[in-house]
Amino acid sequence: MQRLDKNYEIKVNSAHGFELHYKSDPIKKEVTTKEGKITKELSDTETWYFPKLSMALEKYYAESLIAEPDKELLEKVIKIEMNINNFSKTFAKKGRVFEL
Repeated sequence: MQRLDKNYEIKVNSAHGFELHYKSDPIKKEVTTKEGKITKELSDTETWYFPKLSMALEKYYAESLIAEPDKELLEKVIKIEMNINNFSKTFAKKGRVFEL
């Protein structure tokens, strides 16, 4: 598994190609049980499946990109497009990564 940032990871999957995993920062929530009230840490999780690494990265950037001042946003978008193009021919089959 390759960590992209503190919330996102990419994993090779032999059936689907690539998995993009998201796990939110934990939040503390008070829960009532038979024993009384206890505090638990909860996180949202989500997984997406893609046949190509570039598609997984495209989803990651779409989910994680936060709008900032125009110049900085434009620079980020250009960098993102370059990264996606670099990985556009990277595939996974039967748990192995290869390029065309």
